[in-house]
Amino acid sequence: MTLLSASPPADPHDVFAQMRAGGVRSVGSLDTAKIATAAAVAPDEFAQAVRFLTRSVTPGVGATPGELQPVITFLADVEDRLGTSTPHLEYLRASAELFQALAVGSLGKEVDARATEPLLARLEDRIDQVPERFSTAGGAVAQDVVRGKVHSLVDRAEAARSFRAAREADTEKLIRHFFVDTGVMTYAADEEIDAGDALARARAVQESIRPYDDESTSSTTSVVISVEATFYRIYAPLFLFYAQQVPTIDWTILICGHRGTAKELITDSRRYQNALNALNRSTKPKNVRHYYVPVPTFVREARTFSACARFFAIAPLLKKYSSVYLMDADLATDTDPTDFLRRIARVPLAAPFTPGEAALSPWRRIMAGNLPANRTALDSPFLDDLLIYLVHGLELRSSWMLDQNALVYAAERTPGALEDLTPHRRPFRAPAFMGTWEHNHRAAQEVQS
Repeated sequence: MTLLSASPPADPHDVFAQMRAGGVRSVGSLDTAKIATAAAVAPDEFAQAVRFLTRSVTPGVGATPGELQPVITFLADVEDRLGTSTPHLEYLRASAELFQALAVGSLGKEVDARATEPLLARLEDRIDQVPERFSTAGGAVAQDVVRGKVHSLVDRAEAARSFRAAREADTEKLIRHFFVDTGVMTYAADEEIDAGDALARARAVQESIRPYDDESTSSTTSVVISVEATFYRIYAPLFLFYAQQVPTIDWTILICGHRGTAKELITDSRRYQNALNALNRSTKPKNVRHYYVPVPTFVREARTFSACARFFAIAPLLKKYSSVYLMDADLATDTDPTDFLRRIARVPLAAPFTPGEAALSPWRRIMAGNLPANRTALDSPFLDDLLIYLVHGLELRSSWMLDQNALVYAAERTPGALEDLTPHRRPFRAPAFMGTWEHNHRAAQEVQS
């Protein structure tokens, strides 16, 4: 008689690959028994796999109220089958249940109206219903994060206390793991910021910005990006192509690093510009300006500084230009931006505002990817407040989203100084394909090394 052997357990890697590929809308069809078995064998890989659900429990990022219950059911089923919980499961499940409670009302309208009382009432009611859910390691962090978001609508000091409690309780580094709420790490109240010291450091950063060679200008306005070496190599080719095709505007690249780093990049850049001209016969761009700025010693994360450096360049560049347009390096346009840049040059200072439930997270209320400024902005305390907050945050670890926290801080201190850029229909967007560019570049460097 032939004995039938039991099927071998599924490879955890394959199980988690299916989990990540399924997407939040198919979470209800996932085999929770297989996932729980795999999670027991490979808990660290499971913790990485559940990250794909984080967007489904963050208001305005990717979730809708109708998608929450399947996620909650899925997490509860996996937890039951495991026979235990993990901080990652606790955090996600608690976050999802709190968002579900907030979404019972008109969350977007309440956020826009800064109506914190009904939001806090629903939040505390859900916590009181199942206190054991929110007394766990992950649940305690989740409730402080969500409570801080609600308080931030009207009370920065109270919000900062809640976020500080979340950071102190987060011994498992859950906030950083799930990433979507990294802004918790750099949210600060006035009393936490040494404004005098921070402003002095900001001035030192501004003074350290140096032109690489030609300081002349060929326009009254310039588009500006700030990058470190890797992002320069990924995105500068497209930026230089735009410079060639839009010769009436200057295109400024601020390289975060010493002159030697800038020299290597700019040498390769000039080869590219010559090749571009040889290929499309549209001339070598003469409207590209390069500056470099060493990464300050007080900066804990150079990547964050490269994202924020362009803000330190606003005042220095406005001595040369009537207006500047700061943008993320990974933005692209499918239309000629010339008319837009001329129109927006009349606006003193602007950035895209985020309405509705997404604005529950303070670091999403004002987006940092597009920011026009003209010389009128120099008369406002807004820019100094922005730089003070940036310096404070640059001294911290896990500082991604710092630029957007800083914009919100400055806007709160000087109401009306910042205009909403959204109605101006900006042409620059971040195509999803840019993620492929980054992935391919990094993969190629690994192969070459």
